[in-house]
Amino acid sequence: MDVKSVPEQYILKRWTKLARSVSLPNVSVRHVVEDAQLTSTQRHRDIFPRLMRIVDEACRSQETYTLLSKKLLIYWTRKC
Repeated sequence: MDVKSVPEQYILKRWTKLARSVSLPNVSVRHVVEDAQLTSTQRHRDIFPRLMRIVDEACRSQETYTLLSKKLLIYWTRKC
């Protein structure tokens, strides 16, 4: 099959150069409500790598491991 051109009827207006230069008709603006789960995900992505570095460092010796374990236990008992 040797296609040299596409018939006009198969070309959508949004694909043409003219479509790019024409402004959109009145489109209602929607106010996006911040998604609490997305914010939670962003916080997770921010803090997780830092916590992993702390864990990696703490696991290098028994002394740092014990120190971190005790601090985490204190944190969790105060939180609950």
